[in-house]
Amino acid sequence: MYVRRQARGRGLGEALIAAVAGWARPRNAPSLHLWVNETNKNARLLYERCGFSLTGERQPLPSNPALAEVGMTRPL
Repeated sequence: MYVRRQARGRGLGEALIAAVAGWARPRNAPSLHLWVNETNKNARLLYERCGFSLTGERQPLPSNPALAEVGMTRPL
């Protein structure tokens, strides 16, 4: 997910996550899972505010393997 800098701080990230959760619940998904760049503090804080927690998973960022991303999950 990407929100342009000028649109940040307006609740768009939370709204997008709520929309995905609303789509997944009727499909009986037990949880949401995502990957986030481990150095992207603002994104991690957003996901934590929305109920996500770290899973302990870690992998190279596909677009730049020199960077890592971490897994996060949120129960539905």
